[in-house]
Parts: sequence; C-alpha cells; structure tokens
Amino acid sequence: MQTRDIFSIRRPLDPPVGVPRDMRGGTVNEPCLQDLLRSEKMHAMLERDQMPIPSTRDREGYYGDRHFEYWLSGLNDYLQVKETLGAVEWRCAKLLDFGGATARVARHFYAQSELSDITICDVNINNVEWVIEHLPAAFGAFKNSFLPALPCADEHFDVITAFSVFTHIDEFELAWLYELRRVLKPGGILYVSVHNDDTWKILPSTFVFNVLMQSEEFQLTYPRQADLERRLVFRYSKEEVYNCNTFHSNAYIHRVWGRLFRVLDIRPVCHSYQSAVILKNSR
Repeated sequence: MQTRDIFSIRRPLDPPVGVPRDMRGGTVNEPCLQDLLRSEKMHAMLERDQMPIPSTRDREGYYGDRHFEYWLSGLNDYLQVKETLGAVEWRCAKLLDFGGATARVARHFYAQSELSDITICDVNINNVEWVIEHLPAAFGAFKNSFLPALPCADEHFDVITAFSVFTHIDEFELAWLYELRRVLKPGGILYVSVHNDDTWKILPSTFVFNVLMQSEEFQLTYPRQADLERRLVFRYSKEEVYNCNTFHSNAYIHRVWGRLFRVLDIRPVCHSYQSAVILKNSR
C-alpha cells in the first residue's frame, strides 16, 4: 500500500507574522542583504508590499525568526532577476514560479513590478493553501507532484523561475526541463538557481555543507574532487520528493541542458551560494 508523501499532508496554517514594514529593524545577518537594506529605494519598496509574511513554519523554517531578512532575501532574488532580464515587459508578462513555496520571490513581482498574472506551484500542499489564503487574486497556485506534469497550456508563460528546485531533483530532471519548455513561450526565459562549479568551491563556507557531511558518499567524494567535473547527486532522505542535493557542472549544463534550451548565461553565486542559469526557449 502506497503511503502519502509528507508534502501532501494538510495541517492548520499559522497566522502571518505581519507585513514587511512591521518587520523592519529585525536581525539581518547576510552581508548582501545588509547592503540592500541601505538602499535609497527601501522605504518605497516596503510601502508597496502590503502582503503578509508567513510564519517561520509556513515558510519551511527559512530564516528562523528573522522575518525581515526572509522578506529581504526574496526582494534580493527578485532584483537579480529583474536586472538580468532587463528586456522583459513585466507588467504584461505571465510568470510561473516553479517550486515557489509561499511566494518568497514571486510576491515582489506583484508588489514592485505590478505583475498581475503570477502562478505558483509547489509540492507542499500547505504552501499552496497559504498562497490562496493570504495573497491577492493575481496569484494562482496549485500543488504539483514529483512527476513532471503541469496542468498548464502549451506556450503559456513568458518567464519561469525556479529557486532551489533543480538543486533537489534527481532522476526526473530532464523530464521536468522538457515540461517547462512545453509551457514556456517560444523566446521565453527559464531562470534556474543551481549548485554549480562556483558553489562547489565555496561549499565549506555554506550552511548546506554540514547537511552534506552527513552523507558518507559526499564525505568520500568532496576531498577527492577539487573541481566539479560532472553532475553529482547526494541523497539525504527516503521521501519520493525533495530528497537530495544535486550539483551541476557548467560543462554538464551546456552539454545536456543546452540540448533543450539556449544557455544564455551562468551567473556565479548570485543567489547566496547558488548560481543562476538563464535559459531561452529557442523553438
């Protein structure tokens, strides 16, 4: 008898912790986010975002009780995407945030770019229900499974983002890339964060290193491989989904992902310790 995965189990949602301007003054540890906090535009960006911030549990524990740093992290990732994809007409664009959780990043496209067609999908049913419960009607949301199938029309989205998703996919990676290409318009952009060569070199300075060190395979592999030469997968869970840390060498991305998309750029460690791969649907 097949059991349900942990991400399909509903639980009561917590009350939100407040709106962003209520959180200002909280602890911010990451240096790049401290720099962002000093931006002259910070007050205006705070005022534009009146949406609630999820509790720590409703954002899967990220940033603990540092609620304002959580908000800033999404804003920083949004600004990186906006800077990189400067040619996109955001107000009329259709965005899919693949694995978008409780809209950590996607909320900023609505608040700062006035994007009115945003879809979030996630494996965690509670993330989906939080979006539906607390965010405006411009946000569509649905639960996807670990199998590569989306209930979306062909060539529907202008931009697809995927933060910390392909860092946790193993055997269905290529099938998911094909599925995302299907729902992306010709000429559309897929923006994906990855663990790549640059991440591999700085791993001991990241929090994920301690998680990886629990893997005997990683303990044996990392000291012997100064450079990331191929795709590597290290499992940490027996769940069907969200069960591994995956690393992609730049050479692998060009050789394999380049069969499906045109690889426009690989930007090193621009999302904390993860790098960004910018792919164009050239069909």
